[in-house]
Amino acid sequence: MNRGRFGGGAIGTGVQIFAPDPSARVEGACKRARHSGELIISNCDLIDLPPFVYNINEEDFGEKWFELVGITKIIARDNKLVELTDDISRWLELSVLDLSNNMLLSFPKAVEALAELRALKLDGNRLTDLPDVLDRLPVLALLTLSRNSLAALPSSITRCLALASLDVSNNRLARVPPGTGALWTNLIHLDLSHNMLDDLSEMKPIPSLETINLSFNRLMALPDFLGQCTKLHTVEAEHNSIRFVPAMPEALTELRMGNNQLSGLPESLLECRKLSVLVVSDNSIESLPDDIDRLSSLTTLDVHNNSLRSLPPRLGLLQGTLVRLSAEGNQLKDLKHAVLQKGAVAVLDLLRTRMDVEDDEPQAAVHAETLGASGRLVVSPGPTVFPQRSMRGRADLDGVTAVIANGCGLESIDDELLAELFPSLQTLELGDNKLTEMPALHRIATLKTVVLRKNRLTAVPETLAQCRNLEHLDLSVNKISNYSVPETVFARLPLRHLDMSYNALKTFPFEARGVPPRLETLIVANNHIADFPTELGESFVKVGLQVLDIANNDMSTIPPVMGRCPLTQFQVEGNILRRLRQAIITQGTEAILKWLRMQM
Repeated sequence: MNRGRFGGGAIGTGVQIFAPDPSARVEGACKRARHSGELIISNCDLIDLPPFVYNINEEDFGEKWFELVGITKIIARDNKLVELTDDISRWLELSVLDLSNNMLLSFPKAVEALAELRALKLDGNRLTDLPDVLDRLPVLALLTLSRNSLAALPSSITRCLALASLDVSNNRLARVPPGTGALWTNLIHLDLSHNMLDDLSEMKPIPSLETINLSFNRLMALPDFLGQCTKLHTVEAEHNSIRFVPAMPEALTELRMGNNQLSGLPESLLECRKLSVLVVSDNSIESLPDDIDRLSSLTTLDVHNNSLRSLPPRLGLLQGTLVRLSAEGNQLKDLKHAVLQKGAVAVLDLLRTRMDVEDDEPQAAVHAETLGASGRLVVSPGPTVFPQRSMRGRADLDGVTAVIANGCGLESIDDELLAELFPSLQTLELGDNKLTEMPALHRIATLKTVVLRKNRLTAVPETLAQCRNLEHLDLSVNKISNYSVPETVFARLPLRHLDMSYNALKTFPFEARGVPPRLETLIVANNHIADFPTELGESFVKVGLQVLDIANNDMSTIPPVMGRCPLTQFQVEGNILRRLRQAIITQGTEAILKWLRMQM
């Protein structure tokens, strides 16, 4: 049996010492694979594949034929493979092929025979091109090509209809094929970062796209098609030469555009009401929008190293929501460095006092509404009850999808009238009022976003569980305690973002079985939570929680299982964590997660 070539090494001077021949290991892996269907030959020092690997579906290796199965997965990463032969066409049942971190200079055209291939991983090789046959892989969903030397992509890649995730980062791409994206009806994740792209105008809208990374390229502008990607929630475009932010989809939750040439933020960005993370550091921004508080979901704002002379006072309205604010490296003459050093709470407090002074003008005794063309109704201060019965019969209210009544001095909401007047309401903002009871939100089936921060709420009603479309709920800066939160009220809600910071919680607002199945962001900072159960951590891992803020509580431990959670932001400062050192905490999320994994 031809056992193929393997790499060897020499240690010392004058004496040749070779690593043990791994051929037996590869043959043993092949025998096991005929029973499991999975061939794992990573880290075997292979320079090429032995013939019996290509013929693995025909070889019996002395086993009983009726016990053998076809090979569906081959993992041969972290070897020294330079090339593959056309004999890969024999792997007819293969669904996963992982050849990452080898030395492949080319890839055989015979891959077109692998009609069952769903995942192809070729990252970390030396590929300069690919065979133009990728469209003959009808079920290919995952393709990773990062860390190669590709100067262009084959046109066939634009016709991979099943593609869900494509990573071509860290290559030498200067352009993409014409029409890219037009047929990608299933693509969710796209990574084009660390290339030499200067123009993406050839790309078409991708309705299914959720995340895109364009960082470290040569782009002068973001492609306009992004605004038509209705499911797009994460855009990364740092380290380019972009001067303007085009219209973004309403689903946007994270925008990272540090190190560009922005001079300001467009008004259209304020329509992204779910935006949670905004990073525009190291640009040339001279001012922020006066009504930046319309970004009511904002938890992180990074504007350091710009040309700002002041921060808008209405930014102070985000107190209780905005937990990370970085504004160093600007020319903020009216904001002392000492205040900036104290963090977001101190800055927002100061800004809020300035806003109170500016708004200290007598208000009329009636509500005034401004109805925008986009169906957004903005309410100004007036009577303590909203809405008013005088609003009945107004045909122009039927199409209202957002009611903004922040800081109106409201003491109560007429639930029935609200549902009657605004049957299509999706966004309801009642922040900074004097409400003592939560409105009967279940009366409006279309509600997706509700903001009730900074009121006088003490309880969460059981009827909240009937809000079947509610995705974003802000209950921060109230007086809600665990005793007034029904045990499974959040369990069946499609919540993606829940903020209950600055309340009177002594435990998390739900137990393990009560975690919303789609939860992405949970903010419970500045409470009195003492215990973080392992079972709850396991539930967070299961749902794929991305942002967790437990800062300024009374926790002494964090369950190690959280190290497996795909968190992009993990705020833990201000607790009494005995084993997790401050030096690790200051290094950020990745360092904390790594430390937790080491404790498992």
